[in-house]
Amino acid sequence: MDNAKIVMAALGYKVFEKIVNDEE
Repeated sequence: MDNAKIVMAALGYKVFEKIVNDEE
């Protein structure tokens, strides 16, 4: 897996986690 894909996945997960936390 490319490092770029790992970074994008990590950023995407952080954004998703932030949205979930804001909703609660």
